[in-house]
Amino acid sequence: LQDDPEQARLACIEKLERSSARTDREQAAKDLGQLRGEEAVLVLTKVFRDKAGSVDWKWRHTSMCAAGAIGQIHPSKDLVDEARSACIKALEKDTNNDVRAAAATSLGQIGGEQAVLVLTKVFRGNARSDDW
Repeated sequence: LQDDPEQARLACIEKLERSSARTDREQAAKDLGQLRGEEAVLVLTKVFRDKAGSVDWKWRHTSMCAAGAIGQIHPSKDLVDEARSACIKALEKDTNNDVRAAAATSLGQIGGEQAVLVLTKVFRGNARSDDW
């Protein structure tokens, strides 16, 4: 990623927005978060917001991965709070385990007292469940 940051950024954006492979999109969100920069924040925010309400669980999963990357960059308090809230909602309400797992991971990356409380509650509630 460090040889040519601009090329790396463009490749991540392409994968994040167009790849049909969930794992490629997940990795692209992580890589884009590491590259940082204004363009990275804009792309991650767009993907996070546009894909959060998708009927396709793979895009909701990608949205949660983008939220985690936003949390690592911490571009603004409002955006981080929005990402945290979306992850909490997905963790508590989404029916797909992959989306909920990505939301939990992203909450851990974003951090904050509210994230810790929700993750603790979910962990305790699911500790006896066979679903996860």
